[in-house]
Order: sequence, then structure tokens, then C-alpha cells
Amino acid sequence: MYKFYISQNRKFQGFTSSVCIANIYYFLSREYGDTLARAFLANLLDYITVLPIDHAPVSGISDNSSASIITHPN
Repeated sequence: MYKFYISQNRKFQGFTSSVCIANIYYFLSREYGDTLARAFLANLLDYITVLPIDHAPVSGISDNSSASIITHPN
């Protein structure tokens, strides 16, 4: 199948989050039903990796010592 050609040949690695998978499932299941949505995702997950989201990356967002402050001219 052409749609996964590059990933099948390992020319790149695909990554996503579980939230994206849930969103894709939601829209596909509304349009095509549960069975087709699950089949599509099962096929997709053969070629991409779902990355875990834990507290460490998220907590870095609120770390003010490493934040860049962008000011806008008036």
C-alpha cells in the first residue's frame, strides 16, 4: 500500500501520542463505525510508535528558570 510506503521501508520513524490516537478513533468511528476505525488504527500502529507522556516533560513547561520570555514592542 502506498500510504505507508516510506514507513514500511524504514526511511523514517513515526511517533504520536495516545491523545492523537484517541482523537483519530473518535472521528473515524463517528464517520465509519467502530470496526473500521479499529482496523485502520491497528494498521497505523504497525508503522508508528505511541510515545508515553509522563510528568517529567510536562513539568518542564512550568519551570520558569528555563523559560524564554518574549516581549512585543509597543
